[in-house]
Amino acid sequence: MVKKGDTAEQKNSADARAVEYAAETQAAQKEIDVMKDQLDQAQRDVARAQSEVDQLNRLPPIHEPSEWEGAMMAQKVVRSTDAPKIG
Repeated sequence: MVKKGDTAEQKNSADARAVEYAAETQAAQKEIDVMKDQLDQAQRDVARAQSEVDQLNRLPPIHEPSEWEGAMMAQKVVRSTDAPKIG
């Protein structure tokens, strides 16, 4: 802050500090704005992902074959496959 009776050097120094402070404040505000934009994008991404999860949760469960059913399917595949030819 410039006071009455300050020298020209003190006034210039105070002006330089004020300009530097204004530039730092402006840079900080830009960073805040960028972070707000990134936060907004992240929130949209989370909402989209949650929507996808909700859709998947509403689907009927997928039938998983039991061990016995799996063994029966394997036997069918083995029976329907020709034996390898040797020689």
